[in-house]
Amino acid sequence: EASPLDAVSRALEAAGQAIFTPARREFVIRRQAVISANPELQEREALKDGRITAAMAEALGHRGVAELEARVAAQLGALASRIALERWSQADSDEDFGAIARRALTEMRAIRAR
Repeated sequence: EASPLDAVSRALEAAGQAIFTPARREFVIRRQAVISANPELQEREALKDGRITAAMAEALGHRGVAELEARVAAQLGALASRIALERWSQADSDEDFGAIARRALTEMRAIRAR
């Protein structure tokens, strides 16, 4: 059976295949620049991120994951997503967003293990 972080990793990979595609890369980069320059949009983006994180935790809860574990996994997933988006948008190559997100989660697991 997959761990909650494995499920989050699969969700991030799916987001990469649906949203963070090479064809949309320039759009995403421009969008992030606009959001970064506008405090109102930053607030709106933070609210959206919070709703996505809550939805991830709820989905994990429906899979039988304990509430605290689901919340922590969702928060780590949200952090991995933000890190992956930053790395993906700054990368010189067309590396897959999902691969970058998996690597971020792997790095987080390594930190936890220390």
